[in-house]
Amino acid sequence: MIQTASANNAPKKVIDKYLKDIKLPTKDRKRIFRVLEIGVTPEGDPIIPTLKRVQGSFQIHDGIKTYQMVYALKRDADGEPVPERFRFEKTTGGMIVCGEHDLSKFTLLMMHPLNKSNPLRPNDLTPVFELVDEGVEMKEYDSKADLLMLALSTINDASDETLRNYHVFLGRDPNKDIDFIRGGLKKTAIENPKLIVDLSKSDTVDTVALINEAISKGYVKESKSKRTYMDPTTDELLHRVLPGKDMRESFAIFLKSKPDLHEGYRKLLKQ
Repeated sequence: MIQTASANNAPKKVIDKYLKDIKLPTKDRKRIFRVLEIGVTPEGDPIIPTLKRVQGSFQIHDGIKTYQMVYALKRDADGEPVPERFRFEKTTGGMIVCGEHDLSKFTLLMMHPLNKSNPLRPNDLTPVFELVDEGVEMKEYDSKADLLMLALSTINDASDETLRNYHVFLGRDPNKDIDFIRGGLKKTAIENPKLIVDLSKSDTVDTVALINEAISKGYVKESKSKRTYMDPTTDELLHRVLPGKDMRESFAIFLKSKPDLHEGYRKLLKQ
């Protein structure tokens, strides 16, 4: 938080009133703010505004003094913070996700007068967003709106390597840059959130992604009619898939049981 004589200079005891009994974001716990305008169609599909901007500059009062609070990422020529707006976007499920490095942002969002969850929110203002319930990430996601939120949160939190594995697992071009991959997966999350959530729970995604890339580059020969995987240079049978089993999932489980072969393909694909 950029602090100056005229901005973000509220005493800690004042700020603490807004955070009383609130669990802060940590390495193991994300805190999520969600725009209140999310609705649901009669079919159960989420309705999310394309973009909702919320002013990042606001005032708080402690009964005696008024303090100017400013969400800013940089300073102007005079050293004062340049206000930014909080952005709730459709591509992120109408959410702002705060992790362990977003404590200042989280604090300002908690103190914001348009936050429904702000314990000191002025009654004369209509709230625009809220802090999502503490248990929302752990409960059974039976509504489509919650499933979408989880899917987009999964994409936002995933490492570049994990995103690339999801991308290749889905049969997409492995040569695309990470920004293209992330954008495509966000689109998939909106269209089919269950697919993304299921991928995040699978322990064979990285291996299936490796198989997809190995097949596309000619390092493995797949025969769907014979349900086999062969080494194309020696015609050696690597694996035969039993009837009723998903082919690539079965081959992935086989490869994971053969660490040397698995690592051999991984090194081959990195060349």
